[in-house]
Amino acid sequence: MPLLASDRNTNLIIGSRMHRETRIDPPLPLSRRIAEYILNLYMRRLFRSHIKDFFLGFQCFSEEAAERIFSLTRSDSWSAAGEAILLAERLNYRILEVPVTGAYATGSHFRMRDYLHWFRDTIRIWWRLKRQKYPLTNP
Repeated sequence: MPLLASDRNTNLIIGSRMHRETRIDPPLPLSRRIAEYILNLYMRRLFRSHIKDFFLGFQCFSEEAAERIFSLTRSDSWSAAGEAILLAERLNYRILEVPVTGAYATGSHFRMRDYLHWFRDTIRIWWRLKRQKYPLTNP
């Protein structure tokens, strides 16, 4: 049965490296795992979210959720995936985190300044939510 089938009432599926059944071999470098763990924890606390992994970027939206969420997003950087997830939560869409199987691509890089930009963008999303700049009521 498809995970987004209407009878499952799921609106968004997120691939999560934080899921206990996830297998990444070879794994991400320790420094990257630590940075992402800290930032994911930061996101959960700042936004009172239940999502465990905001960084993977593997997401699948129902048509309805995609139309609604992406009509609201404002980010055009790495933070766009996190913004979409946070908006889905605020709109009370049902989100399912699933394990992934994969490998760290040698040579792949995400520099510290990329994390700092992501942090800056996250503060902007928090500010927009706090100031109710997203029209989250039903159209």
